[in-house]
Amino acid sequence: MPSINYGTETTPLAAVGASARNILTKENTDKAMAFAKDELGKLGESAKRGDLSIRALALMGGIAMCVTSILGLLGRFVTLHWIRAVMDVYLIILGLLVCFLEGKRFAKLPPAINEGIRKYCYFLDFIWGRGCLYFFIGSLQMSQASIVDLAVGGYMCVVGVTYIVMG
Repeated sequence: MPSINYGTETTPLAAVGASARNILTKENTDKAMAFAKDELGKLGESAKRGDLSIRALALMGGIAMCVTSILGLLGRFVTLHWIRAVMDVYLIILGLLVCFLEGKRFAKLPPAINEGIRKYCYFLDFIWGRGCLYFFIGSLQMSQASIVDLAVGGYMCVVGVTYIVMG
C-alpha cells in the first residue's frame, strides 16, 4: 500500500487560512481599529447634532411658538387672564430655548448659559432628549386651546415624535 502525503497538498481551506494570516496582521488590525474609532466618533456626533432639515423644522416651530405666545400674552393682559399669561411667558422662554438649541449656527449663547444647559440638561445634547422636550412643549402649547395654538402645538408634537424616532 502506497503512503499518502497530505502535507504538500493545498486545499481550499488551507488557502483561506493563508489568506487570513496575510490579512490579519498587526498593522491591518491597527488600521481597522483606528477606522472604527473614527467612524464611531462621527456617528456619535451625528446622533447629537441631528439632520439639518429636521433642525430647520424645529427652528421654525420655535419661532412660531414665540410669535404666537407673544401675541397670546398681549391678549391675556388685555382680557386680564393672568394664569394663561404666565403660561404664555413659559412658552416664550421654551420657544426661545428651541430657537437657541436648533439655531446654534446663527445665534451663539453666552458660554455660561451654554455650560449650564450642558450640565443640568444633558439630555438636550441628544436627538431623543430634544424630541421629548419638543413633544412636551407642543402639548403645553396645545393646552392654550386657541386654533393657532393647537396648530403650532400639534406641529411641535409631530416634530418631537420625529426627533424621538430618529434618535
